[in-house]
Amino acid sequence: MTRPHIVLLPVALAALLALGACGSDIVVGSANLHIKGNDVEITPRGHAPAVVRPDGGLLIDGAAVEVPGEARERLVAYSAAVRAMLQHGIETGKAGAAVAASAVSEVTKGLASGDTSQIGAKVEEKADAVRAKALSICDDLAAARREQEAVAAAVAAFRPYAVIEAGEGERCRH
Repeated sequence: MTRPHIVLLPVALAALLALGACGSDIVVGSANLHIKGNDVEITPRGHAPAVVRPDGGLLIDGAAVEVPGEARERLVAYSAAVRAMLQHGIETGKAGAAVAASAVSEVTKGLASGDTSQIGAKVEEKADAVRAKALSICDDLAAARREQEAVAAAVAAFRPYAVIEAGEGERCRH
């Protein structure tokens, strides 16, 4: 007989943790990335906030910063990747909650019928889909890192706001 609580606990915890990403803040190292409408606000410790607009505009402490053409395009891509990371986090949280609800349903059905042998397999199959969805967050993080580094190389004022560290996209996968 399968122990339903062994399957339920990790699924429920994953759903709760994923739902925590449903806000508009993403914590990266010692900085916050905050989505305000379509703008991305970056607030590293010890620095005034910077705002990246979806059109590639950059404001630091409320003042516009001149951004050369290619760097502006990279800021557009950076903004899109950060906003996608948040959206994928929300989608993953919702999918995780659905798996938790499904797990509870499967356990209830299994206990009512006296056959709990298939609970783990059914829940695990649905959990695999959530894991795959969660990996898109890692892809977004890696994309934001690439764009951030290109902008930091071209715009000195942006360097303190390059807060996504090397390898974070890969660490996200583990």
